[in-house]
Amino acid sequence: VTLTRARNLSEVPFPFPHVQLLTAVLVVHSLLTLVLMQVVLSSSVLAASVTFLTTFTFWGINYIAVEIESPFGNDPNDLPLHRLQEDFNASLWALLDRRAQKPAAFSFVKRRDRVYQTRS
Repeated sequence: VTLTRARNLSEVPFPFPHVQLLTAVLVVHSLLTLVLMQVVLSSSVLAASVTFLTTFTFWGINYIAVEIESPFGNDPNDLPLHRLQEDFNASLWALLDRRAQKPAAFSFVKRRDRVYQTRS
């Protein structure tokens, strides 16, 4: 199941029309925010600051989404697949150890292992 999900992430791209529409909406938002903030706020500096912060935030979220859209590869923001595979292999080797083949012994001590009743 997990392998299928990972394969879907790597093979199924984000719909291109959705990306184009989102970019167009961000451009319109940037322009409208600039105009509306100038009308609503009395200070030009405050209007420019609010416009910059909101526009920068939304474009930043968009670029973050672009980065995490394809997490497999050699980019700095991609998953460290080689290290993850090495950790997984080490876990598998640990399971093959002779000591891991037997369950741990459990000795019941009535005083230590009391069962506390709860009211329902």
